[in-house]
Amino acid sequence: MLGNGHSDNGTPPSPGGMGGTAPRDDARDAGGGIVPVGPDMSSGNDVAAWKGYLSCALGGVAAGLLPIVACAAVSYGTFLAVRGRGAKELVLSAVFSIVPALAVSFVFGYTTPLEALVACIASVAVARLVTKQSMSTGVGIITVAVLSLALIGCDAVVGLDEQHDHS
Repeated sequence: MLGNGHSDNGTPPSPGGMGGTAPRDDARDAGGGIVPVGPDMSSGNDVAAWKGYLSCALGGVAAGLLPIVACAAVSYGTFLAVRGRGAKELVLSAVFSIVPALAVSFVFGYTTPLEALVACIASVAVARLVTKQSMSTGVGIITVAVLSLALIGCDAVVGLDEQHDHS
């Protein structure tokens, strides 16, 4: 290695975390990343938790109208509210998403309450797996399979209900 940071062959050195050097997670260590996490995020009464609950509520409203759009807002909100906290915040995230989802689906009828409920529960579950760092490739595949079956089941129930109404 030469004094100017380049190796003897004229190429720059490999970045940290590659080529046999110790792996680093600067984003986590520095509290950075998509969702900053620091020591002040351990209580359920901070700004990040309330932003998370707000995102869950807005996602819940969206779930009553268009469930596929709701998943991102509810998952992100749950992640914000639950990261570094406990079961109480997970339950609050679920409540903040499910209640408006059911209310909007009953009032407007764009989607069935069952579809809105599945979208919210799925989103909260995925965010919980991510915050617990349990979302490996295998768990992700199983999660997608289970959620797909749940949505197929919703469609089947809705289809049977509509078929029953027309007969």
